[in-house]
Amino acid sequence: MPEGVHSWAQSDRLSIALNFVDNYSFLEPRTHSLMSNKGEVGVEFPLVQYLAAGLKRTIPTLGISSLYRWITGLFLAFGLAWFVASFRLHRSILLPVYILCLSPLAFFYQFNFLPDAAALGLLLTSLGFLNKYITAHTWMRGLLSVLFAGLATLVKTSCGIYFISITSVFFIDLIFFSGRRIRSLVPVIAAIGLGSLIYWYDLVHFFERNEQLWSVVFLSKPLPVKSWEEVVAIWKNTRTWRLDYLSFVQYTLGAIVLTTIVIRRIKLPSILRNHTFRTLIASAIGAIIYALLIGMQFSNHDYYFLCTFYPIFIWGVLYGLSAISSASELNIEVFKTVLYTLAIIHLAVSLNIAHDRRSEHYSVRDRVILNETTWLQGSAEFLKASGVPKEAEIFVLCEFAPNTSLIYMDRKGKVFNHEEMSRSRSHIDYWQERIRPDYFVIRNKWLDHIPEKQPHLEEASELVAANNEFSIFKFNSR
Repeated sequence: MPEGVHSWAQSDRLSIALNFVDNYSFLEPRTHSLMSNKGEVGVEFPLVQYLAAGLKRTIPTLGISSLYRWITGLFLAFGLAWFVASFRLHRSILLPVYILCLSPLAFFYQFNFLPDAAALGLLLTSLGFLNKYITAHTWMRGLLSVLFAGLATLVKTSCGIYFISITSVFFIDLIFFSGRRIRSLVPVIAAIGLGSLIYWYDLVHFFERNEQLWSVVFLSKPLPVKSWEEVVAIWKNTRTWRLDYLSFVQYTLGAIVLTTIVIRRIKLPSILRNHTFRTLIASAIGAIIYALLIGMQFSNHDYYFLCTFYPIFIWGVLYGLSAISSASELNIEVFKTVLYTLAIIHLAVSLNIAHDRRSEHYSVRDRVILNETTWLQGSAEFLKASGVPKEAEIFVLCEFAPNTSLIYMDRKGKVFNHEEMSRSRSHIDYWQERIRPDYFVIRNKWLDHIPEKQPHLEEASELVAANNEFSIFKFNSR
């Protein structure tokens, strides 16, 4: 189950997968939160959720949470391995290079419920095929590069930065290089078709569905920067995550690679002077524009880094290492020893950060990120033992995340945060009339909020069961 940093967002995505098991309609995803009709929402292309639910439906004994994690992990593992392998690196250094390319953030999200790690895997697969296309211009490699980049963009919109950059390679070949026109025509046609699908799904279906359903679970609108002060605030907040984005070892590696190339005047691969260089620059500009378009959301959600600036770092480091390892004067044994030493230190640091990020109170520089889920452990079994049917709809009071408590409790309903609990009685009455819940659940530490803020709930219900963490009440009218 979701835990640690951004467990809120993780829960929203896992809820989609859990609901696909019963309602296997790709274009009608649902969550446990009934804030919209039947919990229907607009969400980014739910590829991983759909695959996990499909496997669960096929083999019911498998756990959907484990399936979800493994699909995400395999996507990223394969994509990074394929991308690393597309460079001319000595075989003896492939393992440490692979480890050094995985940031603490990637370690944490690789076996997680957010779409970013899976999208990153698809994107890196695309970039691997692009490398192969640039070195040997075959239409199949170009086509696969476009297809994987398009699929990555559907899964995570920010990958569109690279989809556009990659597509430009084939348009340039089609227009300016007569000898490559036939081979670049197929990728261009595929890019136009995929671009149309991305436009329809992300900018029409996703947006319109949330508008029609009045759903705010998944962000579908940009929140662009409007002032220089906001730019400064974004930069300041982003710096909070700098050692989660990349470990100090990775920053050191980048500096070593750059310094070695400059001091020893190592010649970079010739392809860096044409397609690859232009693609890297276009992607970097696109990442900056994207960050400005989504504004403070970028700095508040560390995972946005994975499919924007992170691939540029990997790309640059791999090209540098490729240039260094190809140098005739290189002592490969010394080079290998340095890389393995850095990889071991980096692995230890990254795994430690990834472990800490799973805690309920994660301290990162000057912030403490709260993700309290321990109280929910075993809650579904406790509700069942207390006589609460699985089909019963419930309210969860004084919580923030719209789906986290509901998926742990394996029930559908509505979560009321502290601000909602402070509103007038009519707000609760509206949702009670709309959802007609059978029960409500509240953590014991917030029990005094009922007589203080919504006393009518105390009068209209009776205590059914309680444990050390929370209490269950049944509405008298039901």
